[in-house]
Amino acid sequence: MRLVDRLSAETAAFHPDADEDVRALLGDSASAADYRRFLIRTYGFTCPVERAIASVPGIERYFDPRRLRKHELLRRDLTSFQMTTEQIDGISQCPVPMVDTPQEALGWAYPIERAALRHTQLFHHLAAIMPGEVAFTSSYLKCYFGSVGEAWKSFGRALDEIGDRPQSSRRVIEAARAAYRYFRSWRLLADELPPHAPHAPHAPHAQAPALHVPAPSHSHSHSRSHSHSQPPLSQAAQQQQQQQQRQISGAPPRRAS
Repeated sequence: MRLVDRLSAETAAFHPDADEDVRALLGDSASAADYRRFLIRTYGFTCPVERAIASVPGIERYFDPRRLRKHELLRRDLTSFQMTTEQIDGISQCPVPMVDTPQEALGWAYPIERAALRHTQLFHHLAAIMPGEVAFTSSYLKCYFGSVGEAWKSFGRALDEIGDRPQSSRRVIEAARAAYRYFRSWRLLADELPPHAPHAPHAPHAQAPALHVPAPSHSHSHSRSHSHSQPPLSQAAQQQQQQQQRQISGAPPRRAS
């Protein structure tokens, strides 16, 4: 069995929770506020995970760095919902642990790459029921527009290469399961919306292009690009993230001095 299929089986118990927001948006009663909430929550998980993956030495051998720009597309969409830079920077983010190896990195990437499989379906559905809003807030949903199947196949090939030994494949699976557990726990704890954030989208200067990702390069280059790094979290956001980390890990809360 290929590793991508093993991952699907080993994480199946987490899929209903992970897919809940998309299922709700695929209903006829979905609103622009619901879609905006989905983008906020997705950004709060995707941004720290992509940062963690990008910091892993040698990850570019297996995983095209251009795949790690989804959080930038989400920021563009939220900006089109008239959220300010300060409001976006203040979004609660999942407290992701240190990711040290390419095996762990691909495991943490699995929930994000799997979610992209339904983007085209979700985009067409939302475009039919709220065309005005989706016209300017769908950069993330169109990240692999026209190449979803090839992007998934490319990810599967990377998993095959990195999980060629039982110990390596086990590490990928354990990391993917950890990613889903962190997402589920953080989702229960996180505040979903920043206060007083506007709702109506506006047209940006240009719509973001899709991320056309070819098969990963197998060169042994260790150069990493930091051109897509995000600004540091605000002090309030850092404190909130630290509190969530303690709650997820079961540590007692820090007492105020």
